[in-house]
Amino acid sequence: MSLQKVLMVSMISSITPAIMAQQSASPEAPSDSLGAFALDSLQYEQRVHSTSESTELGEKTKLDLAFKYRFTNDTNLRLRLDIDPYKYPEENKSSKFEVRLYHRYENFEVQADFDVNGDDNGRGATTFGPDADSKDSFLAYNAGTLAKFIFYPYNFGGEVGREFRTLDVTRLYYIQGTPDVINENPTGDVSITMRTAPGLELQLRPIDSLTVYAGIGSASFEYPASKDFDIKNQPTATVWKIKEDRAYKGGLRYETTSTRFNLEYVTHTQAEFTGSLLDSAGSAQIDQKFGALTLSAERTTTRAGTRAYKLAEDGRWFDTSRGYYPIYVDYDYKEQNWLGQTASANMLQVAYNFGQLTPFLAAKYFEKNFIFRRNESAEKLRTVDGSLSHGGLSSYKLGTEIALGKWIVRPEVEHFVAKNAVFGNRQELREFSINSEGYGKENTVFTLNTSYSH
Repeated sequence: MSLQKVLMVSMISSITPAIMAQQSASPEAPSDSLGAFALDSLQYEQRVHSTSESTELGEKTKLDLAFKYRFTNDTNLRLRLDIDPYKYPEENKSSKFEVRLYHRYENFEVQADFDVNGDDNGRGATTFGPDADSKDSFLAYNAGTLAKFIFYPYNFGGEVGREFRTLDVTRLYYIQGTPDVINENPTGDVSITMRTAPGLELQLRPIDSLTVYAGIGSASFEYPASKDFDIKNQPTATVWKIKEDRAYKGGLRYETTSTRFNLEYVTHTQAEFTGSLLDSAGSAQIDQKFGALTLSAERTTTRAGTRAYKLAEDGRWFDTSRGYYPIYVDYDYKEQNWLGQTASANMLQVAYNFGQLTPFLAAKYFEKNFIFRRNESAEKLRTVDGSLSHGGLSSYKLGTEIALGKWIVRPEVEHFVAKNAVFGNRQELREFSINSEGYGKENTVFTLNTSYSH
């Protein structure tokens, strides 16, 4: 399919629902009534074209779609489909279907988040149960207007950043089954288990526009007790014990009609032993309006784990495509240079509103060891032999937001320039192979986004 046809099809697919919504809008929308399902939110992102890799419509598609059914003003049911190739990379399992139930009674709020899993673990069965790593399950108590206490039974919220969004900093892994030797071929019921830290959060609201919060969480995991154990070099583990990973977070949110500021930080104590991608992360974001002009800035900093596990796509064991090397290594089996390093990413954006149309221009810079959830992360965007990351990555983005009622359509084009040759060849079938040819330092990506918020 030619680029012109791809762009036309994607533009039509993104704008059509927004136009339909605009035409059917009424002062009393169905989503405001009780006893009916209505669209609650939608986030759609489609990478249409890249100069460094072959892409087709349907690939690299991110979709977050939710419908809500309101029983009463205090009780609702929410159905959500989350398709995200960056969070769920396993083939044919790049999505989650969630059922979320919310109820409020006087000063208490409770929300339970459940997963529906089709063909769970290849057994041909569909399972339904709590989402064991969801921050959307909680029990909260509002102590007047000043304070709020929240208990998260599975995940106390370990992500930071907006433009540079991380995965859960407190996402940890451990080997279940306590094998005597950890190698390329697990036996019996031995597998890798992933979990996030449950915990408590206290929110204080001294004024209407300001919320200050702090949280603490803890998760236990199994780990070999031998002093000379090393997941990479000495994988013998005859004795195991239970260890605790303690997690902490804090931050503040300030929002008025012209200013929005967010400061957040998350860390945990046992990243070295849990195979975690991140040891800690912090982020600051600000949006400031000057009439029709809006200036936005963000700085996000991450510290990588020193022994981050390199897992297979299904997450059940290490990536053994080139033998047993459980952490991130290059083609010569040397540890990748971002492990244990601290790095930042920065963004500055200017936007101007012309009613329904808001064009924007943004500049970003990623330091060479910066880790986050996108493909530009240092562990993903590397030279052909895996020895170096992009070495420092600059990008320039131009786009516009088109507002159609509660819908926003945002086409954008972004040009990346790296210090090292890390971008692939669109004609090369052996993607990221050591024999790949024609790696370059520049890449241009065209992306379409559509969003709806009730």
